[in-house]
Amino acid sequence: NAINYTDENGNIIICLESHSTDIIFKVQDNGIGISEEQKKNIFLPYYQISHEKRNIQGLGMGLNIVHNIVKSLNGNIEVNSKLNKGTEFIITVKKHFPTHEEIMEEIKLSKPFDSIQEYKKIKDSEYDQNKSTIFIIDDNIDMIHYLLNELAETYNVFVEFNGIKALEKIKIIPKPDIIISDIMMDGIDGCKLYEIISMDDNLSNIPFIFLTAKTSAKEKIEGLQKGAVDYIYKPFDINELKAKINSIVEMKKKHRKSGMEEAIHVITDKIYNPDNMDKYIYEDFYNKMKKINITERQKEIILLLKEGFEYKEIAEKLDLSTRTIGNHIQRLFEKTGTKNKISLIKFFFK
Repeated sequence: NAINYTDENGNIIICLESHSTDIIFKVQDNGIGISEEQKKNIFLPYYQISHEKRNIQGLGMGLNIVHNIVKSLNGNIEVNSKLNKGTEFIITVKKHFPTHEEIMEEIKLSKPFDSIQEYKKIKDSEYDQNKSTIFIIDDNIDMIHYLLNELAETYNVFVEFNGIKALEKIKIIPKPDIIISDIMMDGIDGCKLYEIISMDDNLSNIPFIFLTAKTSAKEKIEGLQKGAVDYIYKPFDINELKAKINSIVEMKKKHRKSGMEEAIHVITDKIYNPDNMDKYIYEDFYNKMKKINITERQKEIILLLKEGFEYKEIAEKLDLSTRTIGNHIQRLFEKTGTKNKISLIKFFFK
């Protein structure tokens, strides 16, 4: 913490002292400091000091863990600090005087602990087309690791550590059903990331959930007004987040089903409406569809094209990206030997 919260040219002093009955360990810095109000809370779990994002803010568990370790050793930890002046942590534990048996006990060397490095090698979950997809953007590695562990069994989870890389990655991964983004990130913050994505026709309908350590009601209202579906404060209850994700996914499934039902309604209305003289044209369409192996999704797209809907409108109705619709239509061109939308419609509906 002393390193993280002290500027590059600051000073950090580490001191270990042996007294008659005590061992005293001190860490002193001339960093950003801690206010009197914050000092009352810094050892609480999940507590975070509100400050300018320095790309190092953790889960708020570090000092709580230290406090519990010192307490388990019957020791004491205290803090002296002034804002913008620096901080000093002092840990005092009782000196241990070993017995003769302990001195003579053979010490077994252990293998160096290196699993932390493996822990940092975080990868996207394995993709399963039957699962909904979540894209998580957060520059806190511990948070990414935690959410991956909690969500990867139920969802496809893709991750990125800053907004700039997220904009690159979203172009090559399957379209996410939900984006979960931290707000306080260096480079492009969460709000700016949302604004950029919302201007992309292919991605603008993806629901956004903001995660943040900020607690201002004003910032929450601004985020919701911009179009975010939710705004969750850190620390949060993982079960609450899971419930919100599930609710959004189910809503999207209903929306998708509604779009598909509308497409099917177009089909059945054309075929079974007795006043419609084009009945045989649609029967011919079905025969051609089976002959050249047209998928159900492509069938819906062709019928909506026939009704005059544009690519973007079809994407909204079927809850797909405009890019995905374009890919389907390109494959239809290849299957039918046509080159444009008009010739494609004529192929099926002469």
